This record gives sequence, structure tokens and C-alpha cells, in this order.
Amino acid sequence: MSQYPIRSEEYRARAAAEEAAVAATPLEQVRAKHARAALVWTELADQEEHRAIERAARFAKAG
Repeated sequence: MSQYPIRSEEYRARAAAEEAAVAATPLEQVRAKHARAALVWTELADQEEHRAIERAARFAKAG
């Protein structure tokens, strides 16, 4: 196991929670805030997964 924990699952869970909040509120400004937060969490998850793939490739190349 890597010394770097993969946090993409946590980030995706947070994105899902924000998406649920979008559906739960009738207020447009609040929906927009939650939608933006969901997008940011999703981007963070994607970036984390990309870093994990690069890290694994470097490890495989070195070993």
C-alpha cells in the first residue's frame, strides 16, 4: 500500500452530498453554491486519481 492515501472516494462522496443538497433546496443561489461545490469536489477527485496513476507508473518504472 502506498504511503499516500487515495482520497478520491472521500471527494466523490462529498460531491454526491453537494449534488443531493442541490436537489433539496428550492433557492436558486443556494443551488448554484452547492452545484459549484460538487464540481470542485469532482475535479479534486479526478486530480487525485490522476496523481495516483502517475505515482504508480513512476513506482513501477523505478522498481
